[in-house]
This record gives sequence, structure tokens and C-alpha cells, in this order.
Amino acid sequence: MKRKRNIKKTVILFISAGIAILAAGLILLRSETVQNKIHEFAIEKKTDEIMKGMSEEEKVGQLFMGCFYSSLPGADEIEEYHLGSILLFKESFKNMDKTSLAAHLKKIRKECFIPPVIAVDEEGGTVNRLSAYTAFRNKPFQSP
Repeated sequence: MKRKRNIKKTVILFISAGIAILAAGLILLRSETVQNKIHEFAIEKKTDEIMKGMSEEEKVGQLFMGCFYSSLPGADEIEEYHLGSILLFKESFKNMDKTSLAAHLKKIRKECFIPPVIAVDEEGGTVNRLSAYTAFRNKPFQSP
């Protein structure tokens, strides 16, 4: 009889511990979800504040990608048209190395009110813009 009672207590103890662990896990999961929602709300609020302060010209400019065929743009060129993104071509990387390119792009992102998305027309094969220069890659990308 005593042995059955001890087994019963042990089973109840394990079930209680399992429920407690499950509850703690749910609380942590719920906490992460709440934190994510708070973060999303803060981003949306900041975005709304920025959008309210923008002119129609600035909003429209954010929809455009400026193509820079012969040189790297300065923040002033990007800001003049309020570009949301920029596309760089082969000549943009002439006389550059990884360090100088990274510094220039960081400067653009720092100086622009809304940092642009930066893209490169790099398809591989006959279309090599960045990888054509050995300062960035030993061998140009091949086409798929």
C-alpha cells in the first residue's frame, strides 16, 4: 500500500513538473511574441513619422532606382532625387578596392536621410561588373 502511494506521488510529481515546464515555455514564447510585436510597432511608428514628414517629391523619389554607369554616386546626388535605391555598373568600381568601396558605401548610407538599397548589375558570364576587377574577386563570376 505504501509503495503504491509512493508511485502515485512520483507520477503526480512528474506530471506537475511537466506542466510547470510547459507553462514556463509558453510564457517565454508569449514573451518573445510580445517583444516582436512591440519591435514591429516601433518600426511602423517610426516609418509613419518619417513618411508624414516627407514631401510628395521625396515619396515618389523613393520609388526610383538611380543607375550610375560611370562612377560611384555621392550622397548629394542620391539626395537630390530622393532615390530609394541605386544600381552600380562596371565603371563605378574602377580604381577601387574593397576597403575604399566599403568606406564610400558606408558614407552614402550615413549621409542620406533614408539610406538607399544598393545593387550591382552582376549576372556572371558576359555580364561582370564588380567581379571583373581582381581587387574584388580573383576570377569573374561564371554564367550559370
